[in-house]
Amino acid sequence: MELLRPEELASAEATFANHALETLMAVMIERGILPAEAASEMLGRMHAFFAQEAEAKPEFARQHTWWGVRTELLAQRLDVPLPD
Repeated sequence: MELLRPEELASAEATFANHALETLMAVMIERGILPAEAASEMLGRMHAFFAQEAEAKPEFARQHTWWGVRTELLAQRLDVPLPD
């Protein structure tokens, strides 16, 4: 018996990974392991990647745009600015 279709499973896995990344980054920033500047650079690169992928692969534009927005929200929650 299949509980989730493959696309639902992929979405659930991605959502879990995003929450895990958010929690890990928050703890690392709080404990001084990950400097806020490094977190900002990393999130900026992720954001740029999702924007490029949304343009390059129209069939995945919706998903990449969604992840770009999630990256922006993560930066806000962590109180880390995205680089320009």
